[in-house]
Amino acid sequence: MEGRYLLGLLPVERALTFLARQTTSVFDPEDVRARCEAALAKRLSRGAIERSAPVEPWPEAFREHAERVQARPLYQRLFSSSNASLGLVDLRSLFTIQPHVNFTYAEQSFSREPTVQEVLEKCLPTTPKSTELWGGVTHRQGEDLACTLCTTDLNFVVSEAKLDTNNGTHLSFTFNRVSVFCQVVEVNGCLYLKDGTHRAVGLLARGITKMPCVVVRGARESQVPDHLPPDVLFGPTRPLIADFLDPDLHFAHEWAERVKVIRIRVDEFVMPHRPT
Repeated sequence: MEGRYLLGLLPVERALTFLARQTTSVFDPEDVRARCEAALAKRLSRGAIERSAPVEPWPEAFREHAERVQARPLYQRLFSSSNASLGLVDLRSLFTIQPHVNFTYAEQSFSREPTVQEVLEKCLPTTPKSTELWGGVTHRQGEDLACTLCTTDLNFVVSEAKLDTNNGTHLSFTFNRVSVFCQVVEVNGCLYLKDGTHRAVGLLARGITKMPCVVVRGARESQVPDHLPPDVLFGPTRPLIADFLDPDLHFAHEWAERVKVIRIRVDEFVMPHRPT
């Protein structure tokens, strides 16, 4: 698979450390250093981008889809208390908070000529998406009890744990996906993509410049996840989603597919009791 790392954002040593740990590609540190310097110069030469293109209102033709999305309990839990609405954003002026993507995965997120319905459902799904899992409950020597789950969906997480004592004692765990809806936060006229980076890159790679998403208006800088330093996210070299398609601004490299492992393990031990 192909990964793409944005250049000219962080110190060169950070880029070299990232590549040394993440890629199987052979690279010349001096070449990376020169490309980082060239990318920084190009970012500075294009000038500070003060605002993103305005969000386009949600089309009336997509009203039924919007109603189904907004009726989902997940949507209501995430956005009922915020100044959120649905809209179309211009991917060419959308800022990214992520310095790296799995470009192969992003490109394969959509068919070569995606339909309007495919784009809507991928960016703003109306129903929960199934996740392919493997693993199960394991025992070792009759002592170790654990549940191990593996998946290539890196957005799959443990979202809740409950202890039920009404009928015996039962402990249950709930699993969900994060970044379900493509979400943009607006800070001082600039639109930052909070969730859905791979889908945004995938759409732009397919030649589609408009993305349906949830738009949270009037956000503060502190509401933008700090995957990059503030002086990068809000400074003159702030990165765009489109930079992942500019060979002058990213380093393409081989990247092995990742697998997320979630392991819930039972530990039992005895300790001294200290009366209160």
